[in-house]
Amino acid sequence: MSAALVRDIALLGGLTLALSGAAFGVHSDFPFVAEPPDPSEDSCEAEELPPEQLPRLSVADLRAAIAESRVSVVDARSSEEFQAGHIPGAFNLPAHEATGILEVQSVPVDINDLVVTYCDGGEACYLSEYLAIVLRDQAQCKTVKVLDGGWAAWVDAKAPIEADQMTYAR
Repeated sequence: MSAALVRDIALLGGLTLALSGAAFGVHSDFPFVAEPPDPSEDSCEAEELPPEQLPRLSVADLRAAIAESRVSVVDARSSEEFQAGHIPGAFNLPAHEATGILEVQSVPVDINDLVVTYCDGGEACYLSEYLAIVLRDQAQCKTVKVLDGGWAAWVDAKAPIEADQMTYAR
């Protein structure tokens, strides 16, 4: 590279920095970061909406449906949690991956049968609620319910569990 070319590049670079500094640094009336909105003014934030509540199914009713082989049970928890223990016959479809998975493959359920989702449990069961809505809306499952109390209720009821390909009757 010639000395004249290096000099010209350096001059252009310096000129660019000087002009950009002048454009942004001279106008002190313009803050670099926007001021937070005034809380007394109307806000653009969306209101928090309560989650949709799908029908619930008790542990006893799910056990009866499993005995009659008329249900697909879907575990909404992570694959690690599923491998550690799950409802016998359930398959794992982690809620946080469900939409993407359903875009490229189907799930082993009969859309005309009862489909029951579950997660760790608790009052909300947000993961299982979300997965149930995805299965209903995206996979077109006709009857979708959420296990009331989730995995915690199943374990508390001393219902059978599977883990690491072994079934445990409790």
